[in-house]
Amino acid sequence: MVEKPSEYFIGILDFFGILVPGVVAISLLRLQHPELATRISRSLDLPASQGVVAFIVVAYLAGYLFNVTSLALDRLTGPLQHRSFERYSGQRLYGRASELKNACLSEKDRNLLPTYTWALANVRNHFPIWSADIERLDAHTALFRSMSLVLALTAFLEFCRSGWKWGFMSIVLAVISFLVFKHLRWQRIQTVYEYYVSLHAIFEGDSGSNVERKVVASTSNPHA
Repeated sequence: MVEKPSEYFIGILDFFGILVPGVVAISLLRLQHPELATRISRSLDLPASQGVVAFIVVAYLAGYLFNVTSLALDRLTGPLQHRSFERYSGQRLYGRASELKNACLSEKDRNLLPTYTWALANVRNHFPIWSADIERLDAHTALFRSMSLVLALTAFLEFCRSGWKWGFMSIVLAVISFLVFKHLRWQRIQTVYEYYVSLHAIFEGDSGSNVERKVVASTSNPHA
């Protein structure tokens, strides 16, 4: 049985994309409003171990909220970034991937599946170890996407309480996080297309049995 990378990397996605931004958000809130944090802590009156568990649970819920909300950044900027890659810096790579997709699908199905979706599905299906690299990029992308929103909200709260110094610092960090998020997403787009073209070359150059052996070898030995 071939194991899927999602069985291993779902924890990493949760950790980087949800828990870490949630911990940062709650920690910044405690720094901005220490008196509120003290009142809540006294009202709950939890032992140290239970207090840590409660903090992690609250941080996870807050991080999940930021993660879902930050998906709006994908909807706003994602299509534009995809078109920019496919028309300019990655034009040849995208063109080759489109040719391969059109050769595999019927005319009716070509319009239903974007090239990126088809390429990603093929990589995930045939080479799980390559898919693991994409999952890592997903985790890091989710981290900086959520952090840009956390820091933007922190800047707003700081300006509301006249904390100009920390407010401007938060804005700078939010912009940096957003730029890193865009870079990682760009890298993810390029990686998916590169892997798909490489995958087709492997299938085209080998017999079916050889490809099957390479798929099994790639999942059992990442450094093969």
